[in-house]
Amino acid sequence: MSFPKIIVIAGDHSNIGKTTLAYKLCELLANAVRIKIGHHPRKEHGAEHYYYAGATFAEILSDHRGCSYLIIESNQILSQVKPDCLIFLTGQGPVKPSAATAINAADIIRGKYVDEVRQECIARALNIDRTTVKKMIEFSGEQLQ
Repeated sequence: MSFPKIIVIAGDHSNIGKTTLAYKLCELLANAVRIKIGHHPRKEHGAEHYYYAGATFAEILSDHRGCSYLIIESNQILSQVKPDCLIFLTGQGPVKPSAATAINAADIIRGKYVDEVRQECIARALNIDRTTVKKMIEFSGEQLQ
């Protein structure tokens, strides 16, 4: 049995585009599942796979073993798992305390250049081609040359 590849979308504050990016990545990557981890009650038409803060990665993995990619919107989950790819979305406004750890470990940071060596590392980690990596980077708002 193979485990899904893990992509975490983190950000320096709420309402920065994590959900929008997660949906785009789910469209791009076959058999991907979007996971939302939050502090508030699930919205009526919110994430189908919603977990409250404090959920364990083992619990999430157990629920979604059949998928190829877990796309997790959360800063907090980084205390439990090292993702295959970490995307960090920057913005304006108050910075969450959990953001410092996330930005320092990120593979893709919105607005920052991604060189070809890093693109290749991401492709290998996720078992995808470079064209798909470039789309992920563009969706994230990062720059390519």
